[in-house]
Amino acid sequence: MLLLNTLKLRKIKKPCSLIGPSIKQARSFFFHVDNTKISLRLPRHRCSLSYPTSRDPKKNYQIENYVLSNTMPSKDGWGSLVCISKAWDFYGPLFTGRAGTVTMTVTINSPQEVKTNFSFFHPRAFEQSIADYLKFCYGEEVYPTGQKWLAPSHWKPLTQRESIFAQFQAVTRVKANFYDLYLVTPISDTHLLMINFSLNWDNVAIDNHDAGLSTNSNHDISNMQQLCEDIINSLEVQLSDKALAQQREALTGLEDTSLVKEYPPLKWEQPQELA
Repeated sequence: MLLLNTLKLRKIKKPCSLIGPSIKQARSFFFHVDNTKISLRLPRHRCSLSYPTSRDPKKNYQIENYVLSNTMPSKDGWGSLVCISKAWDFYGPLFTGRAGTVTMTVTINSPQEVKTNFSFFHPRAFEQSIADYLKFCYGEEVYPTGQKWLAPSHWKPLTQRESIFAQFQAVTRVKANFYDLYLVTPISDTHLLMINFSLNWDNVAIDNHDAGLSTNSNHDISNMQQLCEDIINSLEVQLSDKALAQQREALTGLEDTSLVKEYPPLKWEQPQELA
């Protein structure tokens, strides 16, 4: 039945609930990063867009003492290794075609400069690293009217885990039909495992013939959001013996090892132009 939804023979004239793959059609992926075992479940890649291309993880990554490539080719500060990339189209009613897409990457991330005696397993260092990463990714989009992005938004520490996990969003200041969703956890003193979802969906124009106006309304994207949550819930991370030793050392003498319950969006200043 879903095949008929992918065919675009007519326009969507009113908001609808977008449908797409679910975790029920997922397969399990397993891989190791410096002997830390990572597993999660993902549906088969199905996307009409040219990017991203589907990428499955290698069985083993040995990245200790390895310099990661720049997260952004033209910008220094953070390095990343892409382990998985997938995307899934979501559709409207029969014969209306694609109306939204979820893209996802699983990456290993590390700052290119690391302080001495630093560990991502320490909750305060972990929180600061998230601030640094978000500034790196979003902090330059500041205009006279204000910053474009509010991040982290909807901060949510995941407490039923053996290590620290944080889930949050990057959203725009004005209502938009896209946002980014993150799940981040440390896998060593200097490396973060990061899952990034980008949710993007179409607006639908609704004509008010009585008033002679046209307004934009959003579709119901709850199925897109549910897929992201199900993938996050499927993630399992079994730290290596070395990573567990690093975690114990980082937490030694620390009474409160939890993350902050509230983390308001960061404030960034507009870049100063050189005279």
